Amino acid sequence: MGMKEQSFYNKVIAVLIDRMDEANSMDLATIANTLVLLKNRKVHVDGDVVRSAATAISRMCMRREIMEEMSATNSVLIMYSFAKLEIMDWELFDKLLELMKKINKENFEPHQIPLVLHVFSVFNIKKDARMPLILDYIVETAGIMTYQNIANCLVSLARLNKRRYDATEIWKIGKWKFVALVENLKEKMETIKIRELGKWKENTNLTANILWSLGKLSYNDKEFVDECLRKVAECGDIDAISYAQVFEALKEYKTRRQGNVMLSMKDEELMEHLLNKYMKIMRSSPNQIITQVAWCCSVMDFDRNKVIEESLEELSKRKLNKVEQKYVNLFEGDAKSCVTRARFSPLRKESLAVAVDSLGYIRLMDLKAQKGANHKYFEGIFMENDMNLPHLCDFAFSNTGKCVYVSSSDGYVSVSAVNMIGTHLNKDNSLLTIGETHTGGTLCVCPSPDHDFILYTGGGDGFLKMWDLRLMSSRNIYYANENDLNSKPWSKPLSSLWAHVTPLSSISLKVAKRIVTCGFNENIRIWDAQTLMPIQTIEAGPDEMGVWDLLVDDSKRKLVCVGDLGGIKTYEYESKQDKFAIKNAKKIKQNDREGYKSLQLEEEDQVLFRSWKRICQDGKNLVIPRIDNEDKVKAYIIDMNTGKMVDSLSCNGEMEPKKCNISSVDVHPDPDVGLILSGG
Repeated sequence: MGMKEQSFYNKVIAVLIDRMDEANSMDLATIANTLVLLKNRKVHVDGDVVRSAATAISRMCMRREIMEEMSATNSVLIMYSFAKLEIMDWELFDKLLELMKKINKENFEPHQIPLVLHVFSVFNIKKDARMPLILDYIVETAGIMTYQNIANCLVSLARLNKRRYDATEIWKIGKWKFVALVENLKEKMETIKIRELGKWKENTNLTANILWSLGKLSYNDKEFVDECLRKVAECGDIDAISYAQVFEALKEYKTRRQGNVMLSMKDEELMEHLLNKYMKIMRSSPNQIITQVAWCCSVMDFDRNKVIEESLEELSKRKLNKVEQKYVNLFEGDAKSCVTRARFSPLRKESLAVAVDSLGYIRLMDLKAQKGANHKYFEGIFMENDMNLPHLCDFAFSNTGKCVYVSSSDGYVSVSAVNMIGTHLNKDNSLLTIGETHTGGTLCVCPSPDHDFILYTGGGDGFLKMWDLRLMSSRNIYYANENDLNSKPWSKPLSSLWAHVTPLSSISLKVAKRIVTCGFNENIRIWDAQTLMPIQTIEAGPDEMGVWDLLVDDSKRKLVCVGDLGGIKTYEYESKQDKFAIKNAKKIKQNDREGYKSLQLEEEDQVLFRSWKRICQDGKNLVIPRIDNEDKVKAYIIDMNTGKMVDSLSCNGEMEPKKCNISSVDVHPDPDVGLILSGG
């Protein structure tokens, strides 16, 4: 009827909550679906009232008599409604999914099981034993599904898969089933309209987007992809969202495939044709569409019609959210991005240096040859709803200098080979990826000094984890047959230890049989490497925001840590007691005048490590970066024994101090070379 009076609905829902005990399963499904309808029609009902109603529905569903009478339709509708309301109730979902296993498949309508898969994708549920069953249901009914139903399934599978950079469990469980869905889709190709080929439709938040899904799932049938793209090219009227999604699909294919994507025409011809039409509606398009199309063109290095320049000009006139602003910063090379770690190769005869940064680049430099190469670690993704775009937090060389271990803020760790031929690091050199290592990001990586295949990681969850990379290989003895639906790669750490309440920021393995860790806003802890039992805790002190980095000097006689405000502390190691003696601790305060006093840290700055300081040792000295936008002195060289400054790193007169901040330093392993590497 179109009534949108908020107070009326608040009163009605309150009455429903009071009388929920009288409801049967059909009533509960109807109420849940009504709450979704109000949201879709933008009726601004009190959020607390909606949550209370959802809680009451969940409580009723858990009753045995309600569960016994629950039909297939009602069980799906309740789960789907909770997903649309963005209410995660795993206890309820678990009960309803178990119920679905017992219900005869014939009782489900063809469109209902795709809704369950949508629930999985909304809440990113990848590792559930019911997933194969749901995919079986979908494949068995695909022949009688509409193309909209099939496309909805593909979108959900793509959303479950899109944050992964390697083969996922979802892919292994459903590879042949995914192909079966596409085969059914091909038969219905002639009836498919452009909106199903390249568009999200906002009346249900997210509906069919075939091309986007095929691109995200790396579907390799060139003939079918070509046919889809030709249909797009032949369409005379395309809306803004469809343009964004088609360019997103092209970007996915071009970043994963060498050569031309299309068979019937050159990719550049299609993109230019689409851009010519898109530019006519660009200035009337939503922010996300403008940002997404410009980002795709940037990744594909295709800037016809000045699409990036024109997009930035239009976005400069608008109010942007955090995600949109961060993409604008990426386009403009914003000065706030920084190198989060820079290191020389550990081999004394090498002249190779590597750096990683908050823009997601891995940068290689051959200092002798004066050559460099950049690899865009995150070029294949566009994170539509992520308020913190992923960035590279740390990396480490293997002991042989032949591999690099890179960690990122979304919890991934990749192992890549360094290709000395042309000093290129590219996707062909990627050896393996460990997914979801830590909640809150993987902030530091540290390979074992004894074995390159043993890797330690620390994360935003405060955990210290040890990984055996040999078990990650597809050739290890724990790896099941690839055709086995239950097969999955080994993805668990050998050991996991909750080391700190706050994020774990740095790890050192230089003391034999010991692991030294530190945490933000907390302290330093020394652990027995064999038993993982705590041996010693060193308080960092209440006057600092936390310990950001630590190192143990080469003689293993001192432990040095640096805090957020620039303070440095040293601790003497006593071999007799096998501990770092706190009694000899000294604190070295840097004379930064107004440099630190005027520093205002925003919440996202700490997440992005823009103010991070990575220290290094230079003989008996310590090199520590400092944060000062105005001063030309960008790093101090301090004697670790006396605490006195012996030298500094400064930008020359021709350089602007604001553009020369240093966040990470390293010293060449051969002291005769005398080189210090800095990144900022």
